Amino acid sequence: MALGYKNLYVWKLSYRLALDVYEVTKSFPAEERNNIVSQLRRAAVSLPVNIAEGSSSRYCKSFLSQLNVALCSAREIENLLLLSKDLGFLDAAAFARLESLLSRLVHGLLKLSDYVSALVSKQERARVNSLGSVLKKEWFYGSRSVLSSQHHQ
Repeated sequence: MALGYKNLYVWKLSYRLALDVYEVTKSFPAEERNNIVSQLRRAAVSLPVNIAEGSSSRYCKSFLSQLNVALCSAREIENLLLLSKDLGFLDAAAFARLESLLSRLVHGLLKLSDYVSALVSKQERARVNSLGSVLKKEWFYGSRSVLSSQHHQ
């Protein structure tokens, strides 16, 4: 698709979320640095990275795949934030702010995925239709003449 990823609404939201996750996890207990903090930060970083990587691809299917990975990371973050709140590492106000941002991001990822999926379907239909005409000209008629010549020999 080769889009300017920095102009994508979902990239902007995901980048903001990654920055916010880094900020809020600074106050988490030291014993969680290699557990929840590390996992939350990795998942948060993967969001804008996957969106940027996918949108830079020349192929819609690659972009769609990367959007799916980003959506999975968003759900991972959602669960880790809930766990962090319930364990007392994250206060209710910070959780609500991050949850709201995450909700907008997930909604945007789903909308963008639907749009790219429709493009993929349209491209595949066009490819199949054009392939069908090529097959009719090259393969089907060519095969018929090969079969006909074998029967006559």
